[in-house]
Amino acid sequence: MVFVPDWRREMQQYRIEHDPIPDGAIVANLDEQEENNSYGVKPYYEDTTFTCQDCSKHEVWTAKKQQWWFEVAKGSINSQAVRCGSCRQRVRDEKDAQKKHMAEVAAKKSV
Repeated sequence: MVFVPDWRREMQQYRIEHDPIPDGAIVANLDEQEENNSYGVKPYYEDTTFTCQDCSKHEVWTAKKQQWWFEVAKGSINSQAVRCGSCRQRVRDEKDAQKKHMAEVAAKKSV
């Protein structure tokens, strides 16, 4: 569990009181967000649309996926989605193939 300074909780409470949470949004758990050396907090998650930087497909980054990214995966609070699911998988597969290739090259050099 991450220590959450009181000022972050106070800021979240202030934003909730003065900027009501939109319908369908998920209230953030600040105890689970990673500290980011910023005065900003993400008090709630709501569906946002973006265009994939690789294939230009329009995609929705759901509030539920954002909650996982920021609270479970501990992603930077300033990050945002830039690739659709299929392009993310393609990039992961390419990185895995490169790691496998590099391991094979290293194994051959050590023989």
